[in-house]
Amino acid sequence: MRALAAPDCPFHAIFLEGGEHYGKTFLLQWLKTELTTRVVLIPIDKRRVVPAPLQLLSEIATHLGWQHFPGFDRAMRTQQRPIQANVSNVSVEGSYVNVQAIAQESEDDRLLAAIRLTGAFLDDLRALPDTLRPLILAFDGYDASTSLIDRWFDGVLVEGLCDIEHARLIVCGRQVPSTSMKLRTPAERFIEVPLTGVADEQEWMQIIASLKCRLPGDDDVSRAGYLRGIVAAFKGAPGLILAHLKAL
Repeated sequence: MRALAAPDCPFHAIFLEGGEHYGKTFLLQWLKTELTTRVVLIPIDKRRVVPAPLQLLSEIATHLGWQHFPGFDRAMRTQQRPIQANVSNVSVEGSYVNVQAIAQESEDDRLLAAIRLTGAFLDDLRALPDTLRPLILAFDGYDASTSLIDRWFDGVLVEGLCDIEHARLIVCGRQVPSTSMKLRTPAERFIEVPLTGVADEQEWMQIIASLKCRLPGDDDVSRAGYLRGIVAAFKGAPGLILAHLKAL
């Protein structure tokens, strides 16, 4: 993950996969403090709210400064138009009749609009000044489905970002599907990082010392056994183990 900050890094995408409490969000927050390179962290947890493509792109532009996205800004203003509906060839009988025409865009219409906006966004991203290069865009909370956000994210945004030399991409989720996103990412440009937990209790000794917590037990053997039990019970999940240690 540190290597993404190097201008000549051969990898443009990292897919960080692991279950809940296995440290995906923690690693992204750590990366922001570890690197001097600009790291833009965007949450896309659809269990809370499903973001629209325009919302995600606008959030990135806000982080980096709208002055760097003139083309995207123009494209966005051009597409902001009211949807109109006409009622015709309708016969109505009776008194106090109210006829309303309700028009909605289909998901395919919204996808097409998102594709146009993304093209303008990527053009502006290619022209970023040297002071913002390389740029790491990290998306946390990815969960594949057949919704508009995933059809656009997998098929349009990821592929476009991987074609920009100074752009880096991190996608965090419980599982990143090989049949969509990874298939569209050049094989030599991405790596998979599965988070399987920290199952070796010795790895936790330094953390226990830094937390200044005391494990239950009368001697080192019993305390080591207690620690092994914690690690085994939580299956090495760092978030759960750390919360238990802090409670001590």
